[in-house]
Amino acid sequence: MKFDEFKEKVKKEIQEYFQDQCEIRIEKIVNNDGVLKTAMYLKRADQNVSPVCWLNDEYSQFIKEGEDQSAWFSCIKRLKEAFLSVQEDMAQKLAEKLPDYRKIQDQIVYRLIRKEDKEKFLENVPYLSFLDLAIVFYILETDGSGNSYYCLIRKDLMRAWKVSILELMERAEKNTPHLLPPRTFRFSDFGLLDTSVPVKILTNESLIYGAATVLYKGVLEKLSEETGTDLILIPSSVHEVLILPDTNEIEAEELAEIIKQVNDKELEPQEILSGHPYRFVRETGTLKMM
Repeated sequence: MKFDEFKEKVKKEIQEYFQDQCEIRIEKIVNNDGVLKTAMYLKRADQNVSPVCWLNDEYSQFIKEGEDQSAWFSCIKRLKEAFLSVQEDMAQKLAEKLPDYRKIQDQIVYRLIRKEDKEKFLENVPYLSFLDLAIVFYILETDGSGNSYYCLIRKDLMRAWKVSILELMERAEKNTPHLLPPRTFRFSDFGLLDTSVPVKILTNESLIYGAATVLYKGVLEKLSEETGTDLILIPSSVHEVLILPDTNEIEAEELAEIIKQVNDKELEPQEILSGHPYRFVRETGTLKMM
């Protein structure tokens, strides 16, 4: 069995097991050793995300055990147990600290999401507007083995802590770049052909909700210094942003059409960040909508 067939069969099997409780996602992620590997994630409706396993390792074990029915059952059993144990252990660990703000203040991070069509979600969530987007806050729990658990901060939790949204932002501005450092990639890093235009993919080390790296202090300034130009930002999803030098050769309408095609054909609704490009103005250090 080839790896592509293996991962699709695994995804189908695990999705059938959990049914409508969550969505199973498979993405390429850079692990702690800096190696690009294929990871499986469990994504619940509340947008909590838990990396569970590296499918490359499971595939190797499956091959080693003989690729027969017994090896397949063993593989699926391991994956089910991994999903359940990681979710339960990390959720319990976080729950024990949650009432005490002092115990979790260094784990508060932010995400950048679209504000359009999110009115109902944002009713009960503290957020700050950023251009036409929204900055929302999560608690990041990790277990030291590459697994992460995100807990959305809602207004009732913020009130229980007796903190303001500005304090959440202050904490997140400090924590997020530290816990989720920025990374840039070229298309070739993911096995794709590089374009004639020098495009960089800006995200974070986990490759999850990496579009928020545009908020990190100094990140866009540094990229702009490297090109010696203003920058065009293409919001390819909530997970990453494409960065290219602004050479005045591409019209905003043309870029918007490309973004629309990607949003319509390639992304799930919850992954869409925006429908238009942005410009980082080097001289003023500001990000604007195009």
